[in-house]
Amino acid sequence: MKLTYRLLALVLFSAVLAPAAQALPAYRDDRINRGEVSRFDNFLDSHPQIDRDLRRNPRLIDDNDYVAAHPELREYLGAHPEIRQDLRHHPNKFMKREAKYERKEEKRENKWRRHWR
Repeated sequence: MKLTYRLLALVLFSAVLAPAAQALPAYRDDRINRGEVSRFDNFLDSHPQIDRDLRRNPRLIDDNDYVAAHPELREYLGAHPEIRQDLRHHPNKFMKREAKYERKEEKRENKWRRHWR
């Protein structure tokens, strides 16, 4: 009997929570993935001025004048809308992840150089 009440409670509880879960926004904070960070790191490596600017002020990604003044950035963000979305939602977090990726990349390169000297 207790099992029946527990199952009934679980079903009712699920019925109440399901619509609430569907109402959540599509964006998830944990969406920033290594592939996105890696692709953006490669872009920044080949555009040092944009790299410096965004490290100083990641919110420039939302500045239409800044993006318009850098057509290569505008083109890149157009081709990678998921990166633009992540940068807009969490610019500081994304740039910190990129900086962390950059440090790891440099460590790997230094290790490789020492190994092949």
